[in-house]
Amino acid sequence: MFEQMLAQLEDAPPATHSPTVSSVAVIGADPIGQVLACAALAAGCDVTLHSSFGLEARRLTDADDIKVEGGDLSGTFRVIAGDASSREPAIRVVPELDLAVKGADAILLSVPAFAHATYASLLAPVLRTGQLLVLVPGRSLGALEVARVLHRQRARHDLNVVELCAAPYLVHQPQPGRVVVEGEHRVVLAAALANSATPTATDALRTIMPMLRPASGVLEASFSNMAGLLVGAPALLAASAPGPATLRERLSADLIDSVLVRLDRERRRTGFAFGVRDLPSFPEWLEVSFGTVEQDVALALDEVAAYRQLPCPAVGDAAVRDAVATGLVPIASAAEIAGVPTPTTSGLIALASALHGFDHMRHGRTMAALGLDRMRPDEIRRALDGADPVLAQEVLA
Repeated sequence: MFEQMLAQLEDAPPATHSPTVSSVAVIGADPIGQVLACAALAAGCDVTLHSSFGLEARRLTDADDIKVEGGDLSGTFRVIAGDASSREPAIRVVPELDLAVKGADAILLSVPAFAHATYASLLAPVLRTGQLLVLVPGRSLGALEVARVLHRQRARHDLNVVELCAAPYLVHQPQPGRVVVEGEHRVVLAAALANSATPTATDALRTIMPMLRPASGVLEASFSNMAGLLVGAPALLAASAPGPATLRERLSADLIDSVLVRLDRERRRTGFAFGVRDLPSFPEWLEVSFGTVEQDVALALDEVAAYRQLPCPAVGDAAVRDAVATGLVPIASAAEIAGVPTPTTSGLIALASALHGFDHMRHGRTMAALGLDRMRPDEIRRALDGADPVLAQEVLA
């Protein structure tokens, strides 16, 4: 699989864009959402940007534009209120969710993963046939969680939910209207439910995000989620450390040797138990994602400039809660079904629960919450990969 990913990177054909994406709605105006909107505008799409927060939306329209610094997207992108007119291409900030997604070929959901189900409920009545609902990122099994909500609320089965294993860009926002891109993934795996739609959906979305590559299925994309290693672990284990620091500063040699390597091993063993063979190791993932050459984890991390610039989130930040509840919890829960021991993953979840005063294992994205706890790993694989239509319908019920 690792060799296949490298081959995809080196020999990826140009997207044929079938079906085409010419109109994009971005839900969530965080820094990632803003960059996605800029990427869609740069690709020649009509773009709407929705924020549920009035102050956030007002700051965007008051600034008149979004300045992107770093990477291929560097430039200034005009922003206007949804009902305003503009002679030049512009991102329209639309406060009404239904109007923001109306007519969009692709809807990019750039919100914390623990809010996916909530937004799915809100979007269900206004989605239309043929739209792509894309989770940026999906964390682990986000497409299934969203598809189950939509299935319960809609009679039709004509909408494809796509999850990305990671956000394409590593960004931060020093001030309103200015976003700095510190890094960009060379490869981001995408998977759709139904899985038969993965190749065409990925091809269409590469209009906006050329780094996308089709995963073999939702399980491969889910077990390729590295948020637990790169966000959850450094923030949680540095909870008592004084002052701010970058991600690389928080990823000390002791932390890498004692925690990250073990988390990575448990992730890969759990994926193997579910039929996802040869998942790239953490150093191999860094090579595919950022072109690193070192196989030693610490040395490979040193090669990724973005990790030396991006701040490590505080233990109470939404990003950390997200990484635990929808990144680490699915792995531990899946491992329990498969009989794979995950002492490091489970210990980190317990630490997060104690620090947050919230039982992540009980309320996170577990196999039980997704309706998978009564299935064997091979049945889950067949259901999510589309090999067994009966099981595929069962997981949506």
